[in-house]
Amino acid sequence: MARLPSPGFMVRAVASEMVAMALSKTSVMFEQSFLIPALISSSIISQHHSKRRLHSSITTSEAPPTGSSIGLTAVTGPVEMENENAIAKITTEENGTSEPLNGHKESSDVSSALQQNEDEGKEVSSKKKKKKSKSKKKKEPPQQIDPPSIPIIELFPSGDFPEGEIQQYKDDNLWRITSEEKRELERLEKPIYNSVRQAAEVHRQVRKYIKSILKPGMLMTDLCETLENTVRKLISENGLQAGIAFPTGCSLNWVAAHWTPNTGDKTVLQYDDVMKLDFGTHIDGCIVDCAFTVAFNPMFDPLLAASREATNTGIKESGIDVRLCDVGAAIQEVMESYEVEINGKVFPVKSIRNLNGHSIGRYQIHAGKSVPIVKGGEQTKMEEGEFFAY
Repeated sequence: MARLPSPGFMVRAVASEMVAMALSKTSVMFEQSFLIPALISSSIISQHHSKRRLHSSITTSEAPPTGSSIGLTAVTGPVEMENENAIAKITTEENGTSEPLNGHKESSDVSSALQQNEDEGKEVSSKKKKKKSKSKKKKEPPQQIDPPSIPIIELFPSGDFPEGEIQQYKDDNLWRITSEEKRELERLEKPIYNSVRQAAEVHRQVRKYIKSILKPGMLMTDLCETLENTVRKLISENGLQAGIAFPTGCSLNWVAAHWTPNTGDKTVLQYDDVMKLDFGTHIDGCIVDCAFTVAFNPMFDPLLAASREATNTGIKESGIDVRLCDVGAAIQEVMESYEVEINGKVFPVKSIRNLNGHSIGRYQIHAGKSVPIVKGGEQTKMEEGEFFAY
């Protein structure tokens, strides 16, 4: 069996041959041939996964002294260079220095280029990571501005609108929320509820904005125009599909409801006025009818509190199979428990007998049933699927 020469012997032979070629040719040919041992050595070292060790051993800026060895120690151990004096002489003649023409300097240049490429690669990869991380961020829906003008549908791109307060049934009607059949019937009504909630969100945002700009001295016509124009923007008015449900009511003082200024009316809102602001919105005929009372003078605060608590009481008493007269009796009891002092004189709060809440139908503001705010009256019951405004 023939014995293969050792790797160290092969490298020394290659190095000796290259040096001999350099001595027999011009300095230009020496520059070309001097690169070959380095390339061969790099090839051998890469097979042993030790490029960096070789690279560091041959990139010194000084010429190797006589008797020293070129750094192939990563693979084969030290390799002695032959005829080093001749190499140094040729180098000195051509370059004027003791540095090789294409030896250590070119290795240093290659090292710099490799390092630069590594840095650029890291920079590119980091940029890609940043781009990926940016793309992962979910685009947030826009926020409403002041004054409000962004349509509500753009603020809720999913199409699911906020729920209001859910009023639970009383104890004797709890089976309506525990029965699987009733829960399924409730889910079937979700599209209608969602339309109502969209109209309600428009109403809520317009109401909030109008409260922030109300002040004594405003023309009632300007107030109504501002309110209705804001509704048109937020609801994306579109004929019978979306828009204002009915003309705005802004009844003052002794007028209980349903007054609105005509074109050219010069009525101005005063500090001592009590205004009932009543406006409605609708989506596909699903109407939201809501009103609130405005008073700048704090002496009317008990009157506003009486109205608010009486309304909330009526809502709590409502439900399927509840008699409308019972709702009216509960409202009256709360309302008339309040008193208001005006200019030093105390007045009891009274419910208005001929002013009622009412049922609402699709494209119908008054759908036939009335909710009294006094005791007595009809024994009519509320039914499943009905909507009411108080």
